[in-house]
Amino acid sequence: MWITILREVEPYISPKWQKQKRVQCKCDCGKIFETQLNHVKWLHTTSCWCYQKKKAWEYNSTHGMSDKRIYNIWRGIKRRCTNKNDERYHDYWWRWIKYDPRWNDFTIFYEEMKDWYRDDLTIDRTYNDWGYSKENCKWTTMKEQQINRRNTWKYKWKPVIQWCEELWLNYCTVYSRINKYWWNIEKALWL
Repeated sequence: MWITILREVEPYISPKWQKQKRVQCKCDCGKIFETQLNHVKWLHTTSCWCYQKKKAWEYNSTHGMSDKRIYNIWRGIKRRCTNKNDERYHDYWWRWIKYDPRWNDFTIFYEEMKDWYRDDLTIDRTYNDWGYSKENCKWTTMKEQQINRRNTWKYKWKPVIQWCEELWLNYCTVYSRINKYWWNIEKALWL
């Protein structure tokens, strides 16, 4: 990127009352700006900052996916496991749930988890007391993830919601029988 000097403008007066010549310039990107003539002369100013912004963006964005949903899922995993200010940190910290140290690099996480990823799926751990790793993580629907929670009621190793679907029962009714009336699960399902 280079600039073209258009005209001289009002000089800059430094705090020591020294006059410094200033010029109006036009950048290759089309932006018109003012700078000191010495900065142009000694190549301290070679563009209107558009080149520096472009280089900074290229340097800071190695994968170009920071605006994608999968990137935010990865950030959420790291935040839940390491950031003490995250509201769910204590649910993970006291159970020693961590993530694979190689997943500090998003590109490695992406390479390992991209195959089954879809925008309508969420990341879920197969075993809730284990950490996030390729072996323990899968992409599931929100319903499947809710079934896999620690506090999901189970009867004979099957979640109550699945029993309700198989027996054509209203889950809200069964839930209130257990939670409100303190029925045991077997009685609430009428088994």
